[in-house]
Amino acid sequence: MAYVPYQCNNPKFYSVAHGFEAGTMFPTLHKPFFGSKCTGGKNDD
Repeated sequence: MAYVPYQCNNPKFYSVAHGFEAGTMFPTLHKPFFGSKCTGGKNDD
């Protein structure tokens, strides 16, 4: 089941280049994955 928060009437957008890198044009939906960097795991290179 997906959860998508409601957008405002005039949402802010990323630039085309930044949106392509982030995978979304909406800053509120940009949730980057940092992997082991968040937990301090052994794979911190």
